Amino acid sequence: TVIEFFKTLPDSGGRQIDETEQREIMARALDDMGITYLISQDNAVIATGFGQFVLEGKIDEDIKTLTKLALNRELLPILIDRWGDDYKQTRKEQLTKMLKVVDLMNK
Repeated sequence: TVIEFFKTLPDSGGRQIDETEQREIMARALDDMGITYLISQDNAVIATGFGQFVLEGKIDEDIKTLTKLALNRELLPILIDRWGDDYKQTRKEQLTKMLKVVDLMNK
């Protein structure tokens, strides 16, 4: 996991980073810019998956897996909450519908 990875990294002083520091690092990493980047990356993956299906009539299994991962990540509360109250529910519904469609691809 990411937490396990951070446990193996020494900080700039050469000492191991404890769990509290790891969580602080993760919290800082999920600031506005990081979340915006993550959403953009997920949108690119989702577009690639649906684009391949539209253009080729099929989706490669690795692309399908990544597309589902991106859709599920976009449904996480920390990302859904980035949207305004007037759009959150719509966003959830759209992402859920896309997940159902991806599951039907190649069947």
